Amino acid sequence: MAERIVIIDTETTGLDDRTQQVTEIAWCGVTGPSDRLVVPHFSHEAEQAALDISGHHARQLWDPSTWASREDMLSLRGVLAGATIGGANVGFDLRFLSNIFHDRPWHHRPLDIEAYAAGALGWEVGHSLSDTASRLRDMGFTIHESDHTAQHDVLCARDVYIAARLFSMESPVRRVRRVFVAEQLDRERATK
Repeated sequence: MAERIVIIDTETTGLDDRTQQVTEIAWCGVTGPSDRLVVPHFSHEAEQAALDISGHHARQLWDPSTWASREDMLSLRGVLAGATIGGANVGFDLRFLSNIFHDRPWHHRPLDIEAYAAGALGWEVGHSLSDTASRLRDMGFTIHESDHTAQHDVLCARDVYIAARLFSMESPVRRVRRVFVAEQLDRERATK
C-alpha cells in the first residue's frame, strides 16, 4: 500500500511550542498544488525575531480578515488524517500542530526531509533546508527558494524530497557527474 505523504511547514510567533503559536500553515502533496492558511493567533507575546523572519507584519498576518475559519481548520485536519507528514525540521512543525490538533490525526512516523536528503546524498548528517536546496540546485535540480514563509518553504521542502529521491534512483555515472558539477561550482565560488 502506498503511503500518502503531506509535506507541511508552519510559521510561528516563536520557537517554544509551550508558549508560542502557529501563525501560518502551508501544505502540499508530493504532486499537485500547495495550500495555505493563516491561523488565528495573538502576537502580543511573540518573539519579535520570529515575526521579522517570517515577514509577519509586512505580510499582514495579524489581520483577522485573513485568518482561517473553523471549517478551514477542520478541512486541514481531514487532509492530515492518516497521512505521513513530511517537512524540513518536521519535529518542530509537529510539536506546534499538536497544539492545534490534539488528537494528532496523522501517521505516527514522520518524514524528515533534510535527513532523507542527507541519506540520498551520502552525507553523515542532515543540513538545513536552504543548504540542501542549494546543493541540489548546484547538481542541476530545480528547487523553489525558501524564504521563511510557509508557502515557499513547503514547496522548497517538496522539491528537495523529489530531487533527493530522483538522485538516489539515478545511475551511478549520472550521480557522479552531478556531484562533480556541484564540487566544481564550489571551487569556483571559493576562488572568487
